Amino acid sequence: MSSSYSDFIPLTKSAGAVAIEKAVQAFFVAVPGAPFVAPANEDDPNREKWTAGVGGIAFYTNFNELVFQACRPRVRIRLHSATVDPYSYALDDNSILREKSWSGQLDFGILTEMNYAAHTTLRSVVDAIIPQILPQITADNSTFATTGINALLANFQVSKFSGRSVSTDISEEKSEAAYYSGISCDIAFGVNPAKWPPNMETL
Repeated sequence: MSSSYSDFIPLTKSAGAVAIEKAVQAFFVAVPGAPFVAPANEDDPNREKWTAGVGGIAFYTNFNELVFQACRPRVRIRLHSATVDPYSYALDDNSILREKSWSGQLDFGILTEMNYAAHTTLRSVVDAIIPQILPQITADNSTFATTGINALLANFQVSKFSGRSVSTDISEEKSEAAYYSGISCDIAFGVNPAKWPPNMETL
């Protein structure tokens, strides 16, 4: 039986962005001793009043921030500007080209009350955890192991996760009476080869 478009929905760039945002969120929440808390269920009728609790810091995906009201302090993860890697395609059993890997940008948006010490401390915590996300190289340097973020991904694999040279400036969000700053990372990710439908041909 030939594959159909529905077989590839979970393997698209958009699905990958959502999966990676959720995986980064889960990774941060699971770091021992870290204060990060994922928000409640999006269907919770009290979601607009949700807080991370005393001492907790809300860690949002881009979608979470649309569903839940402003929580302070908070960190938001967003994967954007993902473009297909040149010559990175597979041919399905209907002779249709399918994208298989992408490069993009992953942004950590940090927002706190207008307290410089609190803001810089939270930014330092995020900065210290980011390097732990990168999956480790296997012994022969040929593939990326299922460690770091890849341990939390089913249909995708991350092959690059590195910090960029970004400003450490902190801006004042007057509308929210808050301080904001961002940390950006470069990311490369692709479909896990084991998740392709049968009879795929890599080009």
